[in-house]
Amino acid sequence: MRQVITLASPLRAFHASSLGRLFRSGPHAQEAMPEILARAQEPVPVPTTAIVSRSDGIVAWESCTEKPGPQRETIEVRSSHCGMGHHPAALLVVADRLAQAEGAWRPFRESVRSRALLAARRVGM
Repeated sequence: MRQVITLASPLRAFHASSLGRLFRSGPHAQEAMPEILARAQEPVPVPTTAIVSRSDGIVAWESCTEKPGPQRETIEVRSSHCGMGHHPAALLVVADRLAQAEGAWRPFRESVRSRALLAARRVGM
């Protein structure tokens, strides 16, 4: 895996998702849950870009952000949750991420055009 790009995905809020409820209801949930939650907090070992929206309406945008660090970033766009997959700003960020050569990751660089037309911006966490 060369990188991870998420769209309004609460990966760090594992316990708040349907998957978390499924694990808690399993036969060995009490023993496994602390380890699963601890592993979910570990940074992904590849470059990661989280695309979030404060106006999501489905998930809390804060649960979708990446912690600051090398090769990790959070980009905010103005979109609904369901519209994220075809929102021009989100697609611009995804295309920019995918256009990077493997091993040559760099943070998303906003241009005047993307900022003015698409309202994409970096979230400082």
